[in-house]
Amino acid sequence: MSRTLLILLATPVLLVVIAALLIPVLLDEEKLLAMAADTLEKETGAVLLVKGGASLSIFPNLSLQLGDASITMPGEQEMALKAGSLGIGLELMPLLSREIEIADISIDGLVMTIQAAPEQPALDTSTLSDEQLDEFYSKRREALGSANQAAGQESIAALPLALNVQRLSVTNSMLEMVSADNTETTRVKIVMLEAKGLNPDDRSMPINLHIQLDGEEGAPPVDVTLEGAVRVDAASQQLALENIAVSVKGVMAERVTLQASGVVELMKQAADLQIELVLGDMRGDGSVRYASFETPQINAKLHLNKFDPALLALAGPDAAAAADSSASNGGADGDQALPLNAIRAIDTKAILKIDSANFSGHVVKKVRANLRVVDGIVRLNSLTGTVHGGELDMKATFNAKHNTAKLTTKGGLKNMDLAMALEAMGSEPIVTGKANLGWRLNSSGSTANQLIEAMRGPIDLQTSEVVLQSLGIEKMLCEAVALANHESLTKQLPDITRFENLSVKLRMDKGKVQLKPLRAELSKVMLSGEGALDLLQQDFKVSFKATLSEDMGELDPACRVNDRLTAIAWPINCKGKLAGDPADWCGVDSQKIIEDLATKEVQHQLEKEGSKLLDKLFKR
Repeated sequence: MSRTLLILLATPVLLVVIAALLIPVLLDEEKLLAMAADTLEKETGAVLLVKGGASLSIFPNLSLQLGDASITMPGEQEMALKAGSLGIGLELMPLLSREIEIADISIDGLVMTIQAAPEQPALDTSTLSDEQLDEFYSKRREALGSANQAAGQESIAALPLALNVQRLSVTNSMLEMVSADNTETTRVKIVMLEAKGLNPDDRSMPINLHIQLDGEEGAPPVDVTLEGAVRVDAASQQLALENIAVSVKGVMAERVTLQASGVVELMKQAADLQIELVLGDMRGDGSVRYASFETPQINAKLHLNKFDPALLALAGPDAAAAADSSASNGGADGDQALPLNAIRAIDTKAILKIDSANFSGHVVKKVRANLRVVDGIVRLNSLTGTVHGGELDMKATFNAKHNTAKLTTKGGLKNMDLAMALEAMGSEPIVTGKANLGWRLNSSGSTANQLIEAMRGPIDLQTSEVVLQSLGIEKMLCEAVALANHESLTKQLPDITRFENLSVKLRMDKGKVQLKPLRAELSKVMLSGEGALDLLQQDFKVSFKATLSEDMGELDPACRVNDRLTAIAWPINCKGKLAGDPADWCGVDSQKIIEDLATKEVQHQLEKEGSKLLDKLFKR
């Protein structure tokens, strides 16, 4: 081995030995602590105060151990840190030049207290008049424009990561966030925080975090883990997220995991992220931009494999009890005020693709939705999908800009399976067949029930292959005819009604669906009628007039008809609850039939006697 090579290998070892011998002489603990505190304050503005002991360790690493240390951070919000144990690892070589570079910081038993700044009271727009609301939207747009213009003109004075540290480790610690009036304290337990290579020079910094938040009374704590890497560019004031994976357990009934990558613009308070979301068996991915000073503030383009509000159920006993109570009471009664104030605070644009969405049992597949919410106006520019086997295409606008909300919607649903629709509503499939729906509706109100009661507009309903189970209209009429013929049926007729054609013109008015006209064609009967369906009470009342065909007797010899029976309108009255038994819905008005038959018979006798009288007169 050459002499030069030996010198190169021996030099670092000699420097370490020399440093170990000279440091206790050149730097005592107090002087080293003062230098570390000066460096920390110079780089970050933080003030270090040590009330406990300080000790310097040379081997195996050069480090400064502090007890009962506290750090006060600068800024508008008060923030203080107290640590039971604080260890600062130092780079050896800079010490020989009487400079300090921190290799690592390890903290145990940290208590960090943050005093929140006084919050400006949120404006409750529900107390404003319509004129004041218009002024509110105008001023908000002006303020947003000014804030957007000012954003980026000021830099952040001190980044939290402005100090170069090779490794930061925090264990067994607590974050306390105290409200401005000291009445509320939120505590976050820091189980573990580890960050490596902290720097403001746009170099990757791996981070691992595990925290716990107190859950509701009687519920386990909320458990949050974060893993990934970030990069901070002090020059451009940008924070880059590199595959940040967040897992949250204890908020929802199912664990929530989120993976995000993208860039955060610190000065503009804006973020462009690519995200992947997992909640139970729901998966989602897409892009999201959030910008505090832009409109829309949230701009999302997302794809979900499924959406079910049940997946959003909160965890904990209180949430479960609330869910059970809501289910037993059938949910809200519809008389609560609409959340207009909350809607007016939203500024969002979203393009959504959902493979399957479940809304109270109504499963909509291949959902494509384009949504815009701003200044209290929710515009569903388009919504398409398949529901109950039919093709849905609709749009709607919910205008909550003023104190009386307005709703308009139009669209259509083609080839809907009626049995599937009834089953989704929790009813027996008493009707089978296909239906085409088209609507153009509008309403206004301040509660859900008011919107229903004020709903107006036409609805077209066309059907095909419709069969009504448990109610045989032809059988009912045949029995009435047999009674008029003073005979009994000889066959067992089915308790179903098979419609060869059924069409209804519907119109919403005052919370009721007016069915007028209603026309139906059966094999031996023609029906025409009108009626109404009360949406809130879920009951209906319909009156039909039935015209019998001449071949009615083909159903049963006892219900053969003659000119007198085909000449009258056979009244059928139907009423009941949608959830009731169809067998109890309808009945033939036999008294009316007897009166009509008697009237027809009197007319027939008068015509007969009149004919005889005319014959006698002419014979003379």
